[in-house]
Amino acid sequence: KDIVIGMLQSLSMKSYSPDLFAQFGLSVFDECFEYDTRVLTEHGNVCIGDLYLAWKGGMELPKILSYNVNTKKFEYKPLIYASKKKTKYFVNVQYEDAYGDIDSFICTERHKILTTGGYVEAQDLVGLHQIVGYDKDRGGQLYRVRKTTPIIYDEEYIEVFDIEVKDNHNFIIKNVFTNVVVSNCHHISAEVFSRSLFKIVTPYM
Repeated sequence: KDIVIGMLQSLSMKSYSPDLFAQFGLSVFDECFEYDTRVLTEHGNVCIGDLYLAWKGGMELPKILSYNVNTKKFEYKPLIYASKKKTKYFVNVQYEDAYGDIDSFICTERHKILTTGGYVEAQDLVGLHQIVGYDKDRGGQLYRVRKTTPIIYDEEYIEVFDIEVKDNHNFIIKNVFTNVVVSNCHHISAEVFSRSLFKIVTPYM
């Protein structure tokens, strides 16, 4: 089946034929990680789910390590938004470093990962892609993608989380022994979402 990608901002601002969305069976809004995915912060590695709970509870938040694509430098920036949703569609991304050591991470299939060619959805990563990573002692690193494996939880939906980081709009996740740069969510205001939702007549998640 065909997959059509659209922007909520466009949906909210433009007029469309009432029948346009009747041809679609499902609308998906999805870019997230599971609760225990570790995020690099000024206070160490923190679970993304814990960051969400701290933001939701109005607690003091650590600054998040992020990557400035213009200056090519890593820097700490404030967390300005966090979100939670449920899904059962994930992908396991396996990659290797310059020494041939293999690492991996799991995220929702459409989460964007920073590569030398820009951001690429996790499900579209292939062997030609090089993921941008971070090492505390050596700075920026490149990791070659080995393979991606779809994961579908048949029995239940899993809570997943995302954060938004000021200015750079990315953050670094901690895996077994390497760290990779991933795009953050882009907060859509309730007004924008409300203007979009009534136009979409499909189920959504």
